Amino acid sequence: MSFPRSVRSSVIAIWCLSAFSLSAAELIRDSVLQAEIILPEKANPVERYAADELVFHLKMITGFDFPLKTRPTPGKHCIRIGRAARPAVEIREPNAGMVRISKDHIDLAGCDDPGRDPLKFETSAGTLFAVYDFLNRELGVRWLWPGEDGIVLKRQTTLSFAPAERRTGVPLRFVQWRQAGVHRTNWTDPRNADRFLRETAVWLRRHRFGMSCNLNYGHAFTKYWEKYGKSKPEIFNLLPDGRRHADPFYFNGRPSLISMCVSNPKLHRIILEKNRRKGILNLNENDTAGKCVCAECLKWDGDPDGSRVQKAADAFRAGDPVWYKKLGSVSNRYAEFIAAVRKLAEKDVIIAGIYANYTDPPTNRIPLDPNVILRYCPPLMYPWTREKIDHAKRVWLGWSNTGAALMFRPNFTLDGHNFPLDYHQEFVEVFDFARLHGMAAVDLDSLTGAFGANALTLYTIAAKCGEGFEKSGEEIENEFFRAFGAGEGSIRRYFQLAAQTAAAGSRVIGKSNAVEGSAIFASFFMVAEKIFTPHRMQEMETMLVQAEKAVRNDPLSARRVQFLKTAFEDCKLTLAVQHAYEKYRTDGEVKSLKKQLVRLKNHRAKHERTNGTNIGYMKQMETRFWPWNLLSVEDDAVRLSPWFVALDVRDRDFDSCRWLPYRTDTHLEKQPAGKDWINSGSRFTSPVWYRTEFTLPPEETKNGISLQFGAVDGSGEYFINGRLIHRRPYPYQGDADSWKKDFAFNVPSSFLRTGKNILMVKLTKQAGLSGIWRTVYRGRPVREKVPMTRNLLKDGSCSEKVGTVWKKDVREGSFSFENRPDADAASGKTIRIKCVETDPNTRRSLGRIYQSFAIEPGKYAFRIRFRTEPGFTGKVIVFLRTGGKGLSESNRNLVSIGTDGEWKELSGDFSPRNRTGTVYINLQNGTGTLVIDEVQIYRIDDPDQDAAK
Repeated sequence: MSFPRSVRSSVIAIWCLSAFSLSAAELIRDSVLQAEIILPEKANPVERYAADELVFHLKMITGFDFPLKTRPTPGKHCIRIGRAARPAVEIREPNAGMVRISKDHIDLAGCDDPGRDPLKFETSAGTLFAVYDFLNRELGVRWLWPGEDGIVLKRQTTLSFAPAERRTGVPLRFVQWRQAGVHRTNWTDPRNADRFLRETAVWLRRHRFGMSCNLNYGHAFTKYWEKYGKSKPEIFNLLPDGRRHADPFYFNGRPSLISMCVSNPKLHRIILEKNRRKGILNLNENDTAGKCVCAECLKWDGDPDGSRVQKAADAFRAGDPVWYKKLGSVSNRYAEFIAAVRKLAEKDVIIAGIYANYTDPPTNRIPLDPNVILRYCPPLMYPWTREKIDHAKRVWLGWSNTGAALMFRPNFTLDGHNFPLDYHQEFVEVFDFARLHGMAAVDLDSLTGAFGANALTLYTIAAKCGEGFEKSGEEIENEFFRAFGAGEGSIRRYFQLAAQTAAAGSRVIGKSNAVEGSAIFASFFMVAEKIFTPHRMQEMETMLVQAEKAVRNDPLSARRVQFLKTAFEDCKLTLAVQHAYEKYRTDGEVKSLKKQLVRLKNHRAKHERTNGTNIGYMKQMETRFWPWNLLSVEDDAVRLSPWFVALDVRDRDFDSCRWLPYRTDTHLEKQPAGKDWINSGSRFTSPVWYRTEFTLPPEETKNGISLQFGAVDGSGEYFINGRLIHRRPYPYQGDADSWKKDFAFNVPSSFLRTGKNILMVKLTKQAGLSGIWRTVYRGRPVREKVPMTRNLLKDGSCSEKVGTVWKKDVREGSFSFENRPDADAASGKTIRIKCVETDPNTRRSLGRIYQSFAIEPGKYAFRIRFRTEPGFTGKVIVFLRTGGKGLSESNRNLVSIGTDGEWKELSGDFSPRNRTGTVYINLQNGTGTLVIDEVQIYRIDDPDQDAAK
């Protein structure tokens, strides 16, 4: 396999036109369609999809449905797709194609992989890319973001094209943008997650992301310790303690992160035998620094200063997790490593990395060649600074001067979360420098899908990787802003403010030791308020409002402005959640944080079909910090605090061990107790114990409680007052993601005491992070939903017209009642009670539905599932009346405030005095809509046992 020094694909060139007539190819003349699209008899998936894309765009441009046929109609102009074009020159290079326009035919064809999904990066799609080239260059089509509103084109009533012929393709042989996961369960409708994923894949292909050859190689030696640790320990790093093993200070000594002894010839021979695939050798070091201190590796470094090894050894013994930095740059040894393997494999393409302490260019002037492709992950994560940019250029140029080709492999597109963190100008500067100095491939990590918030940056990146490879940043900017019609000026100013905000952020975001340049991408939403201040948010919102006014008579531009505005509202709500979260961390008050979480969730649910953001990914990142599980916690639940942890428990001697303070907002290894334990050289090889206490009044002791855990990482045993109550292994029921999911279990009265109770958790986990890392609450017992067949109420599913089974009653205010289908309801139908206005005299309201029911002596449970629509200002109050006066075990009141659109359940127990009862469901003292899904009353004691007594 040859990988030429020239990084520009050889397929982009203009062909001679002398053989063709100079008269135009007319597809539409005098408002009459003159053309049809011709496919081969047995079209492959790429050809079929290419034709569909062409038909779709031509209809948007002209309003005509171009017919698809396999045989041309005499007298019609033909657009011939794929093999139907019968190209004079057979095209063999993957993803290469041709556009040929003559008086009678337009041919769009290329090298395709038959039988493969055209949306997969690894599928050769020359015909599809020829169609996109035609749409780009002949018709001016651009794709700002996924979905129809992101397609920029000019409506035309006539279509004619001058003769032309050119080869088409992609600018680089490997251009990949990894998509972040959509996490379907985080969407209101998982089908929207699938839709988002597909439309994003379509957008990427329209920008010509693809692989002429697959260079998608990761870390090469992650399983080597498992295979060769005992038989060939000499191929692994020698650490300062004189042993060959994984660094104990790096992810607790995970074997897959061990570095290699790259100077060892045995390793080179194993690589040739095990790491070769289709003429490509993978030399990518594991995801760690170079750490070997053996004599041969040190000799390859070429540094006579022996003191660096002693300094590294001292730091290692002191427990410094970055002890290896004392070794300085080890790039020379990795250049020697590549050259040594090249001598054994002269014709293979070699994939290797530039990373960690072997990032700086080598000084030993080892000559490499263009068939060595070096993956470079530059330190360009936010905040972007001139220092970082200049450093990235210096490193790139230094390695390029060895003669190797380079893969641009940054992580910067992870930055920003759902905020308009604009950095398109910085990207263009670094990308163009790399393009002009040996860039052979691009591998971007990752596309998080914040299209509404970061539209300009994401479009710029996509365009530069495809048809805008050689365009200036200004050209791409102008393409983007022109799409907003009369709102262009305001939108331009909006993104200027976003760029200024991002630049100013470098002064408030601290430096990071992360190799990539920053570690805040995972928690950016928690520090965003330092950058996106209220004043700046107001300025940016003003620009969006101005743009909205400017385009009010232009529906398409208005929808594009709304696309940005919806994303901006998501940012505002995110800031509100973070503000409430900080307050919650101080006082533990649940209601205000739940309210903000519900507002954000409802906003995203309302707009999750717009392609504005990858809702699943955003929530997945937020769940690492925010307690989204609070939405399932009752407002009156009590947070358990303080917690303590013991790491040295032996034989359950809890009195003699050390109990250290512990927070339930992050993992053990990230807290002082865990860090001190690791730095002392210890490992969590034995169970770790966690402890807290809580006090119960007699009523809660009698009824029992539930314990609600936000998330627990590890296999756990749970004890109440010394008695085992619950076991939950990891992974739970085979779910590898169970470490980040909330769960609850009930504690019956037999385990509890009036007064002080002790909860202890025994956790074990052998690798990675561990601990109780989300808040724990105690609340009312969690009751499993019982079948509606046990329901004492008639029409508990709320499917009958109000006034039949459920009676209606209005005491104060103006109300309406109706039964309506509801796809979100468990039963498919709901009863809606709406208060239009309160009583003008008392300013109060009370409207309700009710029904009576027959009942026997015993103990019963009540349950209602309901929600209130946004804007609800009243209260939801349930009266259970089963005998006697006043509130008692037979007469209960259950109360809730509005849920802001979120489904909620209220439940309670009661013991009737009479054989007839009545339930009242009230909307009281406010306006808005109450939506009722299911109502149940069912027996929870054992009537046969009662009879026996």
